[in-house]
Amino acid sequence: MATTKAKTSKQNSNKQEEYSLAQRTICNGNVVLYFRTDNATRWHARIRQQANTWHRFSTKESSFSKAKKAAEERFREIKHNEKHKRVIVPRKFSDVCRVVKRELLKEYESTNVHTLKTHIQVIDGYLVPFLGKYKCHEITTKALKEFSTARTNKLGREPTKSTISNHNAALNYVLKQAQALGYIEKLPKINNEGTPSGTRDWFAQDEWKALRNFLRKDLNNAKKMVGKEGRNGIDTITPLTYEIRELLREVVLILVNTGIRPGKELMSLKWRNLDIVEESGKQMVQLSLTHTKTMNRTGHLRRVIAYQSRSTTSNKKPYGVWEPLRRIASRFEDTKDLEWEELFERDKYIFRLPSTNKLFSYERLGKQFVALLKRCPYKSREDGLYKTSNNNTRSLYSLRHTYATFRLKDGMTEGDLSRNMGTSIKMIEEHYGHLTPELVPLRYSERTSKKADSEAEELKQEIKELKKQMKELIATLKK
Repeated sequence: MATTKAKTSKQNSNKQEEYSLAQRTICNGNVVLYFRTDNATRWHARIRQQANTWHRFSTKESSFSKAKKAAEERFREIKHNEKHKRVIVPRKFSDVCRVVKRELLKEYESTNVHTLKTHIQVIDGYLVPFLGKYKCHEITTKALKEFSTARTNKLGREPTKSTISNHNAALNYVLKQAQALGYIEKLPKINNEGTPSGTRDWFAQDEWKALRNFLRKDLNNAKKMVGKEGRNGIDTITPLTYEIRELLREVVLILVNTGIRPGKELMSLKWRNLDIVEESGKQMVQLSLTHTKTMNRTGHLRRVIAYQSRSTTSNKKPYGVWEPLRRIASRFEDTKDLEWEELFERDKYIFRLPSTNKLFSYERLGKQFVALLKRCPYKSREDGLYKTSNNNTRSLYSLRHTYATFRLKDGMTEGDLSRNMGTSIKMIEEHYGHLTPELVPLRYSERTSKKADSEAEELKQEIKELKKQMKELIATLKK
């Protein structure tokens, strides 16, 4: 067997050597004939396309002259399609997905951008299983409707607009690549007919109190488990796991007091992105977000004011984000002894692990948060605080929604909240409108009353000024 393969390999090698590269390169250098492997018996060809990419195919011919003729015919077909802007070469959608996924993985490894990871998950979980069987030019409106039905069946419910937006972004990414390669003429229309996300999952006051208290208890318990013998994760944990739980505690407290998004907005923060702003004898931390989903109206960095402040006129211990930031700084030699002003000048990422001095993965942090919620005891629930009373699951994003809910309860206006969260007033009303009839009316009437009082006072002053001017005018006329 081995002897036969070796003999065939030698024959093919000799057969290819019969024709020089110049003889095998035809159509003005745009087509090259070759054997794919030493054991191959049929000629292959690669054809240069308009986008400067190569189309490779088997001529299915053992004869060089017949293979050359087949390659020339395919070349003329491709050029004709390019000229008339038609599909150049039919290609399976799954093949393009494979190429795109490879590019996304490479980019994700160098940038760690979470959106790229989401695209990869959508490609693997939905696009390839449901659309991979089609040729690229067969991805029509009808095919997309079938895809929508299959997706709903897989989810077991109607997907939300947010879910469909993520899927559409990944689908568009692949289709644009297929168009650039000449596999489709134009992009099909992609709709988003998902159900509105509605009220976001958040923590009620008693739930947040239970979680906040458990953070400290859980960390104290974890400290006792470091290095002990027993079952890993139950009786004992590693020093690295303890560091992760330490960091998670600070992340939870910072997110619920700032409302920033727990992905790039959080993980890209450096100490130098923080400042102290002062108003009415109180100091607050201001965060300048360098990587954010939305910019402010001027196109500059979005700035967020942390909710909790500290008084500059008393010796009270600072709270809100002050404590978690100080604890993080104390774990590193280069920041532990710095005053706030000095600390906020350091060009170092905040959310690092002391043992590695590197940023911790946001995805792993999210998984740790879910595990924390499941450990947290609450009203004898099997999954602790992981699920809401409506059986929806929570994630780190729930802390952003909790921030919004608490601030509306405290009387913050929708306009102020939208600016601090980097979202529209419409989104605030859509997702947190459930608070209005129950919690906001009293504060709204109070704000309206104050506004009316202010306007009345201004009117009095204007009338007083007019009377003064009238007296001066009368006095002048009498003279």
